[in-house]
Amino acid sequence: MTTALTATAEEINNQWEQVREHGGRSLYHAAECGRLLKAKRAEFPQERAKAGEGWRAWAEQNLAFSREWAGILMDFSDEFDEKGGTAVTPFLGVRAQLAEWAGKPHVSRNSGDNEWYTPLEYIEAAHQVMGGIDLDPASTDQANAIVAAKQFYSIEDDGLSHDWEGRVWMNPPYASELIHLFTAKLAQHFDEEAVSAALVLVNNATETEWFHVLAKRCSAICFPARRVAFWGPNEAKAAPLQGQAVLYLGPDDLRFASVFRDFGGVVFHARA
Repeated sequence: MTTALTATAEEINNQWEQVREHGGRSLYHAAECGRLLKAKRAEFPQERAKAGEGWRAWAEQNLAFSREWAGILMDFSDEFDEKGGTAVTPFLGVRAQLAEWAGKPHVSRNSGDNEWYTPLEYIEAAHQVMGGIDLDPASTDQANAIVAAKQFYSIEDDGLSHDWEGRVWMNPPYASELIHLFTAKLAQHFDEEAVSAALVLVNNATETEWFHVLAKRCSAICFPARRVAFWGPNEAKAAPLQGQAVLYLGPDDLRFASVFRDFGGVVFHARA
């Protein structure tokens, strides 16, 4: 059941993004995020939790951060409202984490939690565009039940150590130390014509080097109108901190556009 909310998920996640963006200088945003979370939690009667519609279920489906962080932020807002700046003392762990994020490029803050899988509707669209998926180089048994790639490599297989060929779907690990390796390898095999076509789902990190490694080779890009609702082990859901992009490397850009325009705007790239 959906209800009108005074503190929406979007407002909460926007405050959280400000927390991460400004690091140790963002105590106000951390407190405001906690206030919004408390207002939201108060909207859920206890009996709704039994029906899977309570605070816990809502938080897991809508927040761009863990319920553990939600609890920390709510506690922090209580202290902040009562003590102002002196509230920092009991929450040095919060401030230390915020300070660690301060000054870093936005997309470099990916936590390294790479077990997030692509929703079915994007996979179905990928099959429509490419006529099938020969390889997913960064996957799991659970994820491939949806992707249906003829071959996939898990973390144990080390996809970076294998040759890639055919039609590739890739939702790469988003950890900053890994994503540039996966994008560079795809670019290499595409340049060598071992990969005939590829669809890549990544954050719309247009300022990064790895994004442009792909963009220089793609024929079209879709920018989804909404952030992609990834899912994970045990069917957990994640709300990303920023928007995504789907890059198409291949000869049939018109087909890509006709399929992916349902998700958002599509732009064509005139390659040299």
